[in-house]
Amino acid sequence: MNTNFARGQTTSVTNPVENLPKKSRNKPKKSSVDSMSPEAKRAYEAFSFTILASTIGLVIYSGRPFDTDRENQYKDLDTFTAWCKRLMARTKDLFHFFTEPSSDKLLPDQDSLPPPPSQYTLVINLDQTLIYSTWDRENGWRTAKRPGVDYFLFFVANLFEVVIFTSQPSYVAEQILAKLDPLGLVPYRLYRESTRYVEGKIVKDISKLNRDPSKIIIMDSNPDSYSLQPENAIAVPPWKGDSKDTFLIDILPFLESFPLFAVNDVRQVLPQYKEENIPKAYTEWEEQWSKQQQLEWEKKLKQPKKGLASLVSAFSSGQIQEQIPPYKQKLMQRQMMNDDINNSYRDYKRRSPELQQMYKSSMENWQKQVEESMKEKRTTFWELMTQGVPQIPMPDLPSDQDKDNSQLNPLQQTNSQSQ
Repeated sequence: MNTNFARGQTTSVTNPVENLPKKSRNKPKKSSVDSMSPEAKRAYEAFSFTILASTIGLVIYSGRPFDTDRENQYKDLDTFTAWCKRLMARTKDLFHFFTEPSSDKLLPDQDSLPPPPSQYTLVINLDQTLIYSTWDRENGWRTAKRPGVDYFLFFVANLFEVVIFTSQPSYVAEQILAKLDPLGLVPYRLYRESTRYVEGKIVKDISKLNRDPSKIIIMDSNPDSYSLQPENAIAVPPWKGDSKDTFLIDILPFLESFPLFAVNDVRQVLPQYKEENIPKAYTEWEEQWSKQQQLEWEKKLKQPKKGLASLVSAFSSGQIQEQIPPYKQKLMQRQMMNDDINNSYRDYKRRSPELQQMYKSSMENWQKQVEESMKEKRTTFWELMTQGVPQIPMPDLPSDQDKDNSQLNPLQQTNSQSQ
């Protein structure tokens, strides 16, 4: 094609639209509705009208009076204002379903449960605290256990009421926990459904645990999780697969100090270790504390006795010096407790296959109870959105008369065997 143009010549470019017939120009495209048959159009219009009418009806119905004492706050308002406020209240309840836990009591009342090992509740995160999950195209999802996690869970289960609280949905976390804790050493497990959504963050609100906040310790690797109660938290270094990590073992002396020294309020202790290497800081504190206690004990021994005390000491000379200082008694008590736990742990590992079979049978029976209970319940869509998912029944607890070894949980069996 010759693309050279002579000077002075003018060229015109033909507009393709100009070559189209006039009737074809600027012809609007047909919508999918226009291409419908008359019968289909009528059905579409009827469906649209039904949706619109249902929406309007739902809005009007949502402003109806409450059947409970909640209606008392609207009795002095005019009809329209009261209707608007009821509508706003029910809308807020609907959003509450997606941002708040389904219950204000995430754990059952302690009165309905066997007595825990101590008065303290230990809440433990899952991801990057106890495990670490990775994904690749070749192997998919793989999950690794943090070094020492098996011994850690067994140890704390002997000292605390333990709760695993993860931000993962239950259908994901349950598969992990089934392998991490096959014997159910930690019976209480909370998931994403029990968290709150606050200012764009997933938060674990321990005030809803139905436990004394002064006795709750939360271990988490994500600061957002405990942002509502940082004074109850142990900041756990996130674990990302390091095989030489020893944090779970190193933190045990610090954790056992709470029941050992009967700490009245954990919120007075934990903030002192904020942004500290807790295992190292606690070891240093205990060394200083032991030295101070020893000095005070020696000083007390050197004080002259008066009155009746001097008479008693005259007949028991040398016995006071042979007594064990109170602080050493505490340390000896801890050592004895550790020895008992270690012996129980060895027996627990030895009997693990047998215990797993017993636990599996127990859980199957409980699952049948759950299925039978849920069949009897009928929940409407509105109840589901405003009241949450129906509560799953707790396993039946054996009575004192029919409690035997076959009905004890695996941890209790192991402890009884070791004794």
